[in-house]
Amino acid sequence: MEESCEGRTQPQSGQLPEQYNEIDDAKLFRAVTPLVSACLAANHEINNWLSGIFGYTEFLQTEAESLNDEQKKYLDKIMHCAERIQFRINNIAAVKSSLAAEVDMDRLISRLRG
Repeated sequence: MEESCEGRTQPQSGQLPEQYNEIDDAKLFRAVTPLVSACLAANHEINNWLSGIFGYTEFLQTEAESLNDEQKKYLDKIMHCAERIQFRINNIAAVKSSLAAEVDMDRLISRLRG
């Protein structure tokens, strides 16, 4: 089953929303910290699971001569789906890194302390 991503709005890498206001840095940081922590944990867990899926699928593909055509087709679908998940996870990480690069952490830390 192919999923269509057409029509979905994707965040532009390195662009903060127009309504972002530097005065609210500390407030924003406090608000998103739990969300960022949860996303990082989920990213780590998903990558761990994907490693298992890739590993077992590749192992089964090395035994392809003992599989029928339908089983080979299912293995290809499993690999394709896992690759798509990995691609999405990597995109999320790239957007997070790009947005993090725009935050002046020294100024933010001084505001949180003061």
